[in-house]
Amino acid sequence: MPENSPISTNIGFVNCTDSDSGNGGVLSYAIVSVNGVATTMPFIIDATGKLDLNTASLDYETEKLKKVVIVVTDRGTPALSGTATINVVITDFNEYTPVFTNTPYNVAVLESTSIGASLAVIKATDVDTDDTVIYSLNPASSVFGLDAVTGILYLSGLLDRETVSVYSLTVNAVDNGGKSSSAGITITVNNVNDGVPVFSPAVYIATINENDAFGTLVTTVTAYDSDTDNTTLAYSINSGNGDSVFRIENSGKIVVNNVVNLNYDSNVKSYSLVVHCSDTSNIATATVVISVSNYNDHAPSFGSDTSSTKHIPENSLSGTSIVTVAATDADHGNDGKITYFITAGNAANLFAVHPTSGEVTLVGQSLNAEGTTSYTITITARDGGTNPSVWFGYYLCLVL
Repeated sequence: MPENSPISTNIGFVNCTDSDSGNGGVLSYAIVSVNGVATTMPFIIDATGKLDLNTASLDYETEKLKKVVIVVTDRGTPALSGTATINVVITDFNEYTPVFTNTPYNVAVLESTSIGASLAVIKATDVDTDDTVIYSLNPASSVFGLDAVTGILYLSGLLDRETVSVYSLTVNAVDNGGKSSSAGITITVNNVNDGVPVFSPAVYIATINENDAFGTLVTTVTAYDSDTDNTTLAYSINSGNGDSVFRIENSGKIVVNNVVNLNYDSNVKSYSLVVHCSDTSNIATATVVISVSNYNDHAPSFGSDTSSTKHIPENSLSGTSIVTVAATDADHGNDGKITYFITAGNAANLFAVHPTSGEVTLVGQSLNAEGTTSYTITITARDGGTNPSVWFGYYLCLVL
């Protein structure tokens, strides 16, 4: 009989005959023992020999067989009796559902794990005897697989933490009686530094002035790393930074670091920096080309010779060359091109200076020593910069 049989379920009839007549043929039935124990439980037998279940206490998992000893006694004098043994075979009933152990399931896996690798063992138990548990993922996954018999969870697809970092799965366990249960599995994908920093762009062009101050921003380089857990990038200038003219900050900003050696007129006029960006193990490279623009930081100079005296005959003709003055300017390009002017002492316009050569000549009327016997003129030198610098005061004394 099934272990889940309800109370009063009939097990069968005990048939007994007695050939005596009268009271000698009247029979009574009684349960003497069950499995060797002097008890009637869990059965009951009536006067007709009908054997029924008296309590709902059968348990296949505890006892699979009940040996019921029954005695039959007549009412004669003396009373005679006989015994019989009934074997009640208890059959299993699928009364339990599978129960998962060690829940909740939390699994950590590296994103570099190979396909086919075992990740965990999912286990469910069923108290019912001989029940077989079958496992499955619901819904099925393209990334993970589950062995239906062993419960081994394994990797069936590629992982990429930057795409999916956490998976939530549901596993079902079904016994051979159709009863099922489910449990959740959380799979956390741990990062592997598989992303390489990338500069965007890979080449930077910048221009600075030679008079830019310490800390002046030149340009900002930017690199990206697809690893979400490796976003701390370190920048460095690998080469091309003679005299440490520049430095790079953690933000990627390149700034002026050494203003002393940032001199268009005497040093390098352009720099080609090789910049590295590294995460914990990978390096990216960018090129930063920096052109140094000239700044008009020098004024024309006549040096220490800022005056002279020249004697000229009073009968000198117009166009006569008197002297050539020369100033220098350390700047390059237009900033170093010098133009000369007479700025004082030439009210009568007797003299002229060539604007580029500095040659001073006599112009206009002839000189007359009986009148003015000497002239002092001031020659000014000016460079050709956007913001021109001038040198006032080359003094030329002309004596007749």
